[in-house]
Amino acid sequence: MGPALPIIMAVETIAKAGLKVASGIAANNAAKDEANALQEQAKVAAEDSARQMDQHAREVKRFAGDQAESFLSSGVTMDGSPAEVLAQTRSLGQQELNVMRQQGNAQAKLYTNQANKALKSGRMALIGSLIGAGTGLVSAGIGGTFNNLGGGGGTP
Repeated sequence: MGPALPIIMAVETIAKAGLKVASGIAANNAAKDEANALQEQAKVAAEDSARQMDQHAREVKRFAGDQAESFLSSGVTMDGSPAEVLAQTRSLGQQELNVMRQQGNAQAKLYTNQANKALKSGRMALIGSLIGAGTGLVSAGIGGTFNNLGGGGGTP
């Protein structure tokens, strides 16, 4: 083996380790970008759900008002059945709002969970790349690549 070969092998080992680390950093950064986008989607989903709920609440209120006006304009008093119809309209409207709230919360939670999963995946990729790089460097040192550079450092 020529004198330059151990140096070339050492440089190659260090370069491979550097590439592993760079790959892990890139994967972690990509995961952070994905997580940020998913968090933004969670925010948009929550805002959209709140807007839809507000709109629906106004529609239910307007409909109940129209019902009451219709009863009164036809000479019907609000006692008995008409009051029950209005109460039922309001109750059903509230049930629909509750379902809309649950759906909005579930959608936002889904995006948040996906964001957390992306962050975890990115961290794991970074940690894996650091371990892989370290393992490669240690293996090269134990295997003699760095020992053959003439500086010693290995076992005699």
